Amino acid sequence: MFFVKLKLHYGNALQKPGVPPKKIEPCAYYDFGGTLIYNSLGRFPSAGVPAQHDAHHEETMDSIWGNIFKQGKKEDDEIRTILKRISVFKDLDNRELARVERILHRRTYQQGETIFSQGDPGFGMYIIESGIVSIVLMPSRHRLAELSDGEFFGELTLLDESPRTASAISQTACKMLCFFQPDLLDLINRDPRLGVKIMFGLARTIGARLKYTNECIYSMKAPPAEPGAI
Repeated sequence: MFFVKLKLHYGNALQKPGVPPKKIEPCAYYDFGGTLIYNSLGRFPSAGVPAQHDAHHEETMDSIWGNIFKQGKKEDDEIRTILKRISVFKDLDNRELARVERILHRRTYQQGETIFSQGDPGFGMYIIESGIVSIVLMPSRHRLAELSDGEFFGELTLLDESPRTASAISQTACKMLCFFQPDLLDLINRDPRLGVKIMFGLARTIGARLKYTNECIYSMKAPPAEPGAI
């Protein structure tokens, strides 16, 4: 069956010769025989029976669209909450966080899947939206760190494209937010003020990691691996 969408209240484009014009529903789908199949209120009337524009169906459609948009807003709010807890984005306001959110890449990984391998080129940082990730040194498979919801790793590669020094492997099904260097550089070109704030946050984060490592060395303790340096 073929369908055609019309935005006319009345018309005779589908009328057969000698048949009086029939009312055409606004934003409705008809087959080429002129039978109303579907209208904008989501009704599927039987052949020859006009759809009724009643308040109940309008409320139903409003509810469907409302739930779709509410779900999208909920996901945006959750991502923004995660970003606010990360030191790189600590100084950003809601408008700036929204701009960062728009350039993030969302990825999902199955349990046991490799996110990146030791020796791969580094292009950016990963934020764990949900799940557990192990940072593993190859080929010994020595586990350097285990990270979970809200933690992040690999941010040093936003500044340095040197190869990854360890592998990242999902220990459970994971949802990730990825912030890549090309997107950061493009953001800096389009909004230098926001770019500078992110760079300061990045410098502060890397500096804190180095300070912690130095303190561990000074106290003659072997420091755990810093996930930002991988």
